[in-house]
Amino acid sequence: MKRDGLQGATFGIMEAIVMVLGVVTWLSVMDNKLLLVTSILVIGLSDAFANAAAFHVSEETETKHSKKEIIRSTLFCFGGTFLTFGVLVLPLLLLPFGLRTLIIITWVFAIVLIVLLADFIARLNKQKRVKLITEYVLLGVVVSVLCYFLAELVKRIVV
Repeated sequence: MKRDGLQGATFGIMEAIVMVLGVVTWLSVMDNKLLLVTSILVIGLSDAFANAAAFHVSEETETKHSKKEIIRSTLFCFGGTFLTFGVLVLPLLLLPFGLRTLIIITWVFAIVLIVLLADFIARLNKQKRVKLITEYVLLGVVVSVLCYFLAELVKRIVV
């Protein structure tokens, strides 16, 4: 299997999932759907560009990739990041539920995407699937918990 660009795509997808989990959990404390959706989209766009730029520089630093490989990985990183943000904001835009329910749906959807990504990478690299899935899900859960408590702390201090 040709893996050209795959590293950039998987990097962008995983990073976007974890970022959305953090943002959704953090902004759930504010209880404002417009703020939540707008933040995810704005952060998604800026994060996609930042990821792509950082990934590009990282690949060039290794000095073992051709210019074509670097450009392909950079584009896949941007696409993976931005597309994942877009997919994860869809429940918030399209489903007719209250904000709390939408946040739970988005959170569950993000965890499912993490499981699918971990399963894909485990199969690709012939790793133990359960171990990798557990590791990736744990990363997402830790980010969510930390962001929730940080948001609650800031809310108590500021409000």
